[in-house]
Amino acid sequence: MDDDAILDTPRTAEEIARRAIVLYCAIAAAHGVSKDDLVEWLKEERLWDELTPRELTFFAEKRNPGKEVTWMTWLVEAQVALLWSIGKLDALPQPTGKCNTASVIAAMPGFFEPTSHFIESAVLRDRQQIEREEAGIYDIHCRVDQATRKGKAIPDGYDRDVVFFRHYGLSWVRGYCGQPWDEVTPDT
Repeated sequence: MDDDAILDTPRTAEEIARRAIVLYCAIAAAHGVSKDDLVEWLKEERLWDELTPRELTFFAEKRNPGKEVTWMTWLVEAQVALLWSIGKLDALPQPTGKCNTASVIAAMPGFFEPTSHFIESAVLRDRQQIEREEAGIYDIHCRVDQATRKGKAIPDGYDRDVVFFRHYGLSWVRGYCGQPWDEVTPDT
């Protein structure tokens, strides 16, 4: 084996649950929930160290560029993949439209409530099941990108952004090339 090979490093249920809570906060901040309150909660719950450099910058800024706010709001689609992978959602909705945010909110702990039960009750789905889902979204992502490059309609009603962010989330869960959250490349 090549010493320079970058191996996939699958995430644990606890890592995924902690990342889902951090995403929940970043998404909420992008929708106007007080960053100060969210930061305090993350610190109280000992989750502050889970933030990525991009998230730290996002929380530090009083006014974020629209592009960054948009990025953070789209992360709910990656969060859906994370929640599914730890059994907090029964099924992954088809990537044909935006997820039902009510089901995402219902799967999460309440804001400013303890997170320990959410984290401790996370159960990672079977690795093969996760790999099948990731392979499936990869195939869809390839079809969507190919159609886009050729100037054709996106097939089967897939939503390009939903597909991208679901692929992003599942690639991270699977540990694709050991990439940290900010550096995930959902390659096609």
